[in-house]
Amino acid sequence: ELAVLLEGGSLHFDRSVVRDALRFGLVAAPGAGAAELIVTDSLVDRATRVGVFAQAATVRLARTVVRDTQPSDEDTSGIGYGVNVQSGAQLFIEDSVVERNIAIGVRVNASHAQLDRTTIADTFPDPEGARGVGIEVGDIEGAAEMGSASLRDVVLVRNADAAVRAFGTVVELERVVARDTAPRAEAAQEEASAFGNAVDAFPSPFTETTVAVSATDSLFERNAEVGLLLRGGSLTVSGCHVRDTSPNPYSGLFGEGIVAQGSTALSLAATLAVE
Repeated sequence: ELAVLLEGGSLHFDRSVVRDALRFGLVAAPGAGAAELIVTDSLVDRATRVGVFAQAATVRLARTVVRDTQPSDEDTSGIGYGVNVQSGAQLFIEDSVVERNIAIGVRVNASHAQLDRTTIADTFPDPEGARGVGIEVGDIEGAAEMGSASLRDVVLVRNADAAVRAFGTVVELERVVARDTAPRAEAAQEEASAFGNAVDAFPSPFTETTVAVSATDSLFERNAEVGLLLRGGSLTVSGCHVRDTSPNPYSGLFGEGIVAQGSTALSLAATLAVE
């Protein structure tokens, strides 16, 4: 059921195609020792549940496409994640595309991620109409450390619920473009899932750990409801454009560039332009 399973050691997967895996596409986890999975110039296509998965391991993706991950008919969760790392994993993605996955494009759970020159596009809601998040960075109950993510020169386009969702973590956005985030019609049936925010940040619902997001020299445009939404924690914005945010097409709510709610620390540099 697993196309490739690495348990300890190192594996370099180069100029290869993984297609129609019945469960996960590529999996890395520690065995007798640490595990490192390197994927270059490759395609992971139509895997079931997760395209690339790592637990407490290192994954490096370069010039690789992860797309069209599908839910399992035997699994009620409805997930079809493109990339999912958790429990202290290290994720590095550069010059790659993660597209047309279901629920979450890239999921970073109590782990650390660095994305460079990568596109995350067209993440669809799950069969219940929930989520559709480009990248989600968060913690989990009982995690040994707080996770983090750094995105540089990353494009997030046409995702559904949020381009970036962060909770109980630290996220840095530099020269990021997040545009055309909008809820799908099926998500409108689920009130908690019909957003369309470029950035949605809030303290952890599991550990109450705060969240800190910084955005530098980035563009957030043509998103729905709220461009940058902070529901507690801190947000620092410098040299960014937040423009053409439209009201939620189903609820009619907001259409605001930046919204800070609850106990928040919001810092806007003089170079910020909100249109």
